[in-house]
Amino acid sequence: VIKDSMRNKADLADMSRMWGHLSEGYGKLCSIYLKLLITKMEFHIKNPRFPGNLQMSNRQLDEAGENDVNNFFQLTVEMFDYLECELNLFLG
Repeated sequence: VIKDSMRNKADLADMSRMWGHLSEGYGKLCSIYLKLLITKMEFHIKNPRFPGNLQMSNRQLDEAGENDVNNFFQLTVEMFDYLECELNLFLG
């Protein structure tokens, strides 16, 4: 599903910019949600081992990071970007 959805990434980004021009009402929330959706799709394309709900066992996390500190660091940065988008939605 994610690979098929990535075809619409440019359209979603355009809609996010369009809704972002509205400073009142639901425009801002729609813009933030669309940015979150794009970030979520990009995260799961880069990290296909992660399920949609992000719940993994310690063993699965070790496998995803391939026991390399650099992979874990990159994964952590991507997770923080993802969480920042979620927090923006909650604060919006």
